[in-house]
Amino acid sequence: MKVDLDAKILDLRGKPISDSGTEMTLSHVICGAMLNTLPTDQDMKVTDKVRMFGLAERAVKGGEQEFSLEDLSFIKERVGRLFGPLVVGRTFSILC
Repeated sequence: MKVDLDAKILDLRGKPISDSGTEMTLSHVICGAMLNTLPTDQDMKVTDKVRMFGLAERAVKGGEQEFSLEDLSFIKERVGRLFGPLVVGRTFSILC
């Protein structure tokens, strides 16, 4: 499925969320989800860590990219665990 990684993450009023003057995009969210760790990650398989790194490398490039349904499911799960309801909701609406 093609995904626009430059899609902006909007607040509840439809305005882009900014972090230090930079508008948050799907690319930022995916990179954050893939590169930050949770306490439960200590038992994570090395292959999953490598996969997360690869997804972050792809996401940081931005633009429109093709992702497998399996990768999108993995991204959604990770975003859901690391972010609050607003970012999760907006991310899922872009990815669905």
